[in-house]
Amino acid sequence: MNLRRHGLGFLLLFALLAMTFSVVSAQSSDGSLTVGQPVIGELAANDTLTYDYTLAQASAVTLEVISDSIQSTIRIRQEGALFAEQANLTGEFTASLNAFLGAGTYTVE
Repeated sequence: MNLRRHGLGFLLLFALLAMTFSVVSAQSSDGSLTVGQPVIGELAANDTLTYDYTLAQASAVTLEVISDSIQSTIRIRQEGALFAEQANLTGEFTASLNAFLGAGTYTVE
């Protein structure tokens, strides 16, 4: 009986963690990107802005980040896996990333 209670407790804990992860994942986007439309966001130190980007067909894309105070890095992820990244190794306040993306949904950081 005691073993069943621990098993049930573990299952309940696992279910709560899974629900917490899905809620955090759903709330992590700061918005959606639209072709040709700039997005303005504010960052605190060590923060990341995250945007959803959906393409109906394969496309060549250029993403650019302009800042007056931080050295930005651009990342594109698909289903959590890193697809492309442009690290800002020169310390510039403008970063640009060119990529060819297939149809689908991406996360841009």
